[in-house]
Amino acid sequence: MMSFAPQPKEILRELRALACLLTCALALAWPARSPAADASASATVEILNGPTPGELAVRAHGRVELAPELIVEEQRDDGSFERVTDLDGGTMRLVASCDQRPGACVTIDERGLRPEPWSGMTCSSQCNGNCDRNYPLWGRFRFVVMSCDRRTRFEGRVFELPRPTHGSRFRRP
Repeated sequence: MMSFAPQPKEILRELRALACLLTCALALAWPARSPAADASASATVEILNGPTPGELAVRAHGRVELAPELIVEEQRDDGSFERVTDLDGGTMRLVASCDQRPGACVTIDERGLRPEPWSGMTCSSQCNGNCDRNYPLWGRFRFVVMSCDRRTRFEGRVFELPRPTHGSRFRRP
């Protein structure tokens, strides 16, 4: 009886071909990431609302670089969100105090950051104290921050600013 058992050289050649195919398949399927992307992708950012509407804390589980802008979005009647523009003259920032000037990125870690709160006003929102067209906003809002490369959004929970009780003096445009 004749045996058709493969020879060791044939087995080795087939194993090499299989290893090559697996390596190529993994290289195509596995996304390429830089070490910096891995660091920010693994970090989770939390935006925590404070006890008073407009107060917040930003914390990261890990270390992350965020863009310095502090974004406020208003919830519409249909549940969608829209960015509130020109707050503080467009300069709402992730700063612990108004005399602080952030760089291109702000580093956040487990210790977190308590930015200057949002006043709920349109013009003197955070650090701008000099306005001639200031009025209060009311409704449902959330804070949003972005990764420094602006590819990842981190959204806070919704909070509510009550309608001002100053009579008809305040009118929302």
